[in-house]
Amino acid sequence: MRTWSGEASIKSINKKAGTVTLKFHAYNTSDWQSATHLVPRSWNPLFTNYNGAAVREDFNWEEKRPVNQCITTSDWLN
Repeated sequence: MRTWSGEASIKSINKKAGTVTLKFHAYNTSDWQSATHLVPRSWNPLFTNYNGAAVREDFNWEEKRPVNQCITTSDWLN
């Protein structure tokens, strides 16, 4: 079973407004096995002649948050 992976990073910090912009990327590769939970083709020769390819899903988004939601101290704003 495949699982989603992801990354997050700080894109920018606006000290004056007290906000941070976070950038996220989540990705996964799905194939017939993950879509149908069938055993791999090598285990079941009935599926060797069927078409189907793996598909990669990529999602990217950004969120702007108040600094106090992202860190426990605001000393760096001084």
